[in-house]
Amino acid sequence: MTASSATAGSFHARLAQSLLAAGLVDTFRPAIAPVVVGRGRRLFPDGGAPAGLRLTDHRTTPGGPSVHVFESAGAPGFGTYGGGA
Repeated sequence: MTASSATAGSFHARLAQSLLAAGLVDTFRPAIAPVVVGRGRRLFPDGGAPAGLRLTDHRTTPGGPSVHVFESAGAPGFGTYGGGA
């Protein structure tokens, strides 16, 4: 990674955090790559405002990454996950 790409990534993460906190995001499309890099700016920081999201679409690309489409669902509901390992 070059310094310019690291700076651009940091800018985009800060912009996304600001837009989410202001309630200006209607649709969220994260692309999830099947790799672990171990470092990076968190998109959802600790202490950030909770946001409810509803999955409306998803697909896996031929190269492996998956793209999920979420829409804003208002205030999130909290509960527990009862699935086993």
